Amino acid sequence: MFSPQEIERIREDFPVLKEVVHLASAATTPMPLSSIRAVQEAIGRMYLKWDRAWAKDLQEECKKSIGRLVNADSTEIALISSTTQGINAIASGISWREGDNLVIDDLEYPANALPWYHQAKKRGVEVRVVRNRNYTLQMKDFSKLIDENTRVVAVSHVQFVNGFRIELKELSKMAHEVGALLFVDAIQSLGAVRVDVREFGIDAMSAGGYKWLCGPIGTGLLYVKKEVIEEINPAYMGFDGLEDKERGDLWSKVVTSLDYVRDYRRLSKNAKRFEYGYKNPALVAGLKSSVEYLLGVGIERIESRISYLVDYLLNKLEEKGFSTITPREKKYRAGIVNFNPGIDLGTEEKAEKLTTKLREEGAVVTVRGGGIRVCCHFFNTTEDIDRFFEALGKILASK
Repeated sequence: MFSPQEIERIREDFPVLKEVVHLASAATTPMPLSSIRAVQEAIGRMYLKWDRAWAKDLQEECKKSIGRLVNADSTEIALISSTTQGINAIASGISWREGDNLVIDDLEYPANALPWYHQAKKRGVEVRVVRNRNYTLQMKDFSKLIDENTRVVAVSHVQFVNGFRIELKELSKMAHEVGALLFVDAIQSLGAVRVDVREFGIDAMSAGGYKWLCGPIGTGLLYVKKEVIEEINPAYMGFDGLEDKERGDLWSKVVTSLDYVRDYRRLSKNAKRFEYGYKNPALVAGLKSSVEYLLGVGIERIESRISYLVDYLLNKLEEKGFSTITPREKKYRAGIVNFNPGIDLGTEEKAEKLTTKLREEGAVVTVRGGGIRVCCHFFNTTEDIDRFFEALGKILASK
């Protein structure tokens, strides 16, 4: 666990916590000062010193840090701009066959549904949807829909609406028994709970960097298992997607001649095949710094801290008589809690009005699924939770 002194020191790394009670890590998370400085230094190197050669090495270093976080080789990591970009890369890159089906569930954020539906429409693929049971997903319901024609099972590790955490190892075994791939949207778990792609049997995984990873908006990662990479052909191509030697030969032509408008022969055999377009080194530097910050704190310690805070939050909700759609059992939850405040939040206007009032009282939360979504990250405290309930009580009392 963390000592009070350590938590106080950590909170100094997130100056915005002096201004607000931030309980919205499932939306956007503050960056630590070290990452903000990394972004600033990168901009300075690029535009004040005109030093640009280091950017390529920076990308590789960032991938290595991400690899340490998820237990993957850096060659299995592609740097992307968002979770959605990674999902689209996989959904559009699979060579779908006649008669294929894919299995998703009805709790998924649209980013992990729309790309699959889009490809299904184009390729004539059947979409099978597992229905939730009281905001949880049961393995027996997946088993009823997964069969020998299932090509992909696509799920979020942690659901955005209520924080339900699925058992990936069991689901992976189920998918692999019929030759299907397990794709995971990990944006609500990476940085909050331990993710081991090998232990969990994940074939491909996408996540943005700006939520629980405490990185910049416009960053993210795509993991593709090395045994799967060459099965997936990217829908978009650029220099980085070519095999190293071919990319080098083509660049040499760009520099020395006009013989560079030509077809390519070899895609990269690693995850670089999914990269295209120039990446902002400042954002990469920020992501790398944030991942290394979390690694320095320790993901297991972070997960334990979050579990402690969520226990405290759930107990407070019970004391106050609020109902929640977040599981109580620890193995089925992460950092997200969603509860019914006893007022109508059935329209976007009403939801926005409540979150605005809470923000005016100094508390940052979000409304999802008709309830208040409160998120506990490792830098939060029980005092944050108490202050949130004070702010909410003040608003409810005024109605």
